[in-house]
Amino acid sequence: MIPLRALIVALGLFLSLLASATPVEFSFKLKRTDGNPFAREIWAEVTSPDGHAVRLPAFHSANDTWSVRTRAAALGTYQLGAVQETTTTGCSPLEAKTLGSGKFTVKRLAHSRGAIGIDRHNPRRFAFADGTPYVPLGANLAWPNGPRTHYYAHAFAKLHQAGLNWSRLWMCNWGGTNLDWASDDNAPSPPIGTLSLRVATFWDSIVESAEDNSISFQMVLQHHGQWNTGANSNWATNPWNVTNGGFLKSPKDFFSDAKARALTKVKYRYIVARWGYSPSILAWELFNEVMWTDARAGSPADNAAVAAWHAEMADFLRALDPQHHLVTTSDDYLDHPLYAKMDFYQPHNYPADLLTGLRHFDTDPATLDRPVFYGEVGEDNVVRLTDAQKGDRQFGTPMLWAGLMSDGTMPTQLWYTEEYIANGHLPEFATLARFFRETALDRRADLTAFTALVESTERIPLVIYPSLNWHEAKNPTLTVPLDGQMPSALALVPHYFVSAAPDSGQRYAGRLTLQLDYPQPAIAKVRVAGAGGYGSALRLVFDSQTLAEHTWPATADKKPTLKPLEYAVPITAGAHTLVLENPKGPDWFEFTGIDTGLTISPLAAVGRRAADRVCLWLWHRDGIYTKTGTTPVAGTVILADLPAGKWQVIWWDLTKGQPAPATEVTHPGGPLRLPTPPIGRHAAVSLELVR
Repeated sequence: MIPLRALIVALGLFLSLLASATPVEFSFKLKRTDGNPFAREIWAEVTSPDGHAVRLPAFHSANDTWSVRTRAAALGTYQLGAVQETTTTGCSPLEAKTLGSGKFTVKRLAHSRGAIGIDRHNPRRFAFADGTPYVPLGANLAWPNGPRTHYYAHAFAKLHQAGLNWSRLWMCNWGGTNLDWASDDNAPSPPIGTLSLRVATFWDSIVESAEDNSISFQMVLQHHGQWNTGANSNWATNPWNVTNGGFLKSPKDFFSDAKARALTKVKYRYIVARWGYSPSILAWELFNEVMWTDARAGSPADNAAVAAWHAEMADFLRALDPQHHLVTTSDDYLDHPLYAKMDFYQPHNYPADLLTGLRHFDTDPATLDRPVFYGEVGEDNVVRLTDAQKGDRQFGTPMLWAGLMSDGTMPTQLWYTEEYIANGHLPEFATLARFFRETALDRRADLTAFTALVESTERIPLVIYPSLNWHEAKNPTLTVPLDGQMPSALALVPHYFVSAAPDSGQRYAGRLTLQLDYPQPAIAKVRVAGAGGYGSALRLVFDSQTLAEHTWPATADKKPTLKPLEYAVPITAGAHTLVLENPKGPDWFEFTGIDTGLTISPLAAVGRRAADRVCLWLWHRDGIYTKTGTTPVAGTVILADLPAGKWQVIWWDLTKGQPAPATEVTHPGGPLRLPTPPIGRHAAVSLELVR
């Protein structure tokens, strides 16, 4: 027999899920007209229990049938009111045949916190309408992996069970989620200008599943492959391509062609009308990685068209959306004008060193006027991981931890989510989510990023690794600490050097200047892996003296020359400047690191802190790149300028996923020397000033 308490809990859960997944919805029939039903601008009034009427966009839901949806904000009865249509001659009333009673009674409210917007008290943070802070912590589930019908119901449930609250979904044809471009198994695509009701019904289930599992997601309306001829191009099969019977001669035209913009607005109006009721939609994301489109990579005029398109579509969505969902896009360059009307920044990052790259942003987040976080991160380019290690997706959790301790105020979001889950890493995500909430990282906006020194009797070589991977940037000058601390500025060390010549029209870094203060004499070793096939050059300068030069001539077949080189640099004690540059190009050379000739503790630490709270993540510099870690090492963390008082200390074993019992430390003020447990891969610790 099932205990009564269990039945009550189950019934409460059922009612909660039922309430969360059901919008206030009315349907009605209209007299059939010639032309495209999806292009008709139908409006319907819905009256709330207090008598207030709101005019909402309606959507075509079946033959001669339209529907209107809204989210209940109060208990009681909602009623369908007047139906109208906007045409070129104005707005006219319509005779509508209501399906059903035209009334909808709400007996239970869901989502009492309301939709997510920008925090009224901090423009760089998110909050629910009631003021409750919201910090996204989750992973991408861009398209269904396998059978579609129940994919998101299962995937969202797994994220929810792990304590995650965010995801990101694409409208893409191969995922069966593009309203106007069918997947191969659902071909053909609907006629241009019309939309697939079959796909729309699938999106109904996706939105309901997100609400059931408290997942807030970004609905990605376009992706780069649709509108380019380069990276991940789908232009050859795009229904709007003239070669496929469409009307666009070039993917660039998507942003400027009047018909393309008009049809895009037809689709966007439908999206807002059908799913705009849901507070589980965090944002309308106009584009995935728009920087890879042909127009964005084109002329200044092309870029102006991309920016104008973003502004036009953002204004259009906001004018329609009664729930005021956020609007964003994803582009890696935060200074581009296309971001002008976006509510938050959404760059992506696949650096060569995740532990520095994911903690750094091109623009200091503290100087921005809106939120920023990495919407996609992955280990594709990490120089210290083998292809097998990348394929195993064992580095997902370290990526999340590094992002949690970043210069920004919000975590990074994983890309290869399905693979991480399949390889058994979800419990590790759950541990991070628990730490995230129990240490108030999800609520405290005043915790600032820092790096700490970790002392240890064990020593390993100090190597400066590249991080910046094919990202437009200036030539950096960096002061590198030689004690093992890991400032986020190390994210600017380039992986590939492209010509630094004054007339090269340089877009990528071509020169690296390092300021190094050596505590003792040593021999550094500079390592390069090879160069591009169009010709490249290397120059190594130490204290204004050229130590080495190398030229890679263009190859006959223009294939890269992949032959490692190493240069020894004798260094005396004291301050020095080391410059590595590509003086003439035109192609690249690949930099893989500098063994400084010095040694450091195997343990590194980064964190976030305020006067009464410190959160720290520590890792073994070699063990973090393995699945199970290496021989554990203990050390001592030096926490500078810690206020006096009694501090509660809780260490977290990230392998077992559990916090250790709390201990207390009475501190007189100033530097605190905190012994660590033995760490073979990574660990975390929180300190709270209790009195």
